[in-house]
Amino acid sequence: MVMRSLILFTYLQFLDALTTACFLVHGGNEANPIMKFLMGYLGTFEGLLVAKTFGVLVAVWYMAKGGSLKWYNGLYSAVVVWNMTYFLQGAK
Repeated sequence: MVMRSLILFTYLQFLDALTTACFLVHGGNEANPIMKFLMGYLGTFEGLLVAKTFGVLVAVWYMAKGGSLKWYNGLYSAVVVWNMTYFLQGAK
């Protein structure tokens, strides 16, 4: 169960990065100020890669301490749905 939760978290991070990149390519703006800074400083792809890699590493550490990713998986599921909805509506 623990490994499934981590795999799901990693997959959701990938989907968040993918939907964010698609949105940005089509003229959208990043709303998260931390991500906006990272992508401005490192570049879009590099900023997303660093942030998502860091997120997965923190999740591994958190799970090693006995934490659960259920809440975070729910949160990132909602983020991915939000990104897709916003992208499909063509909003900027």
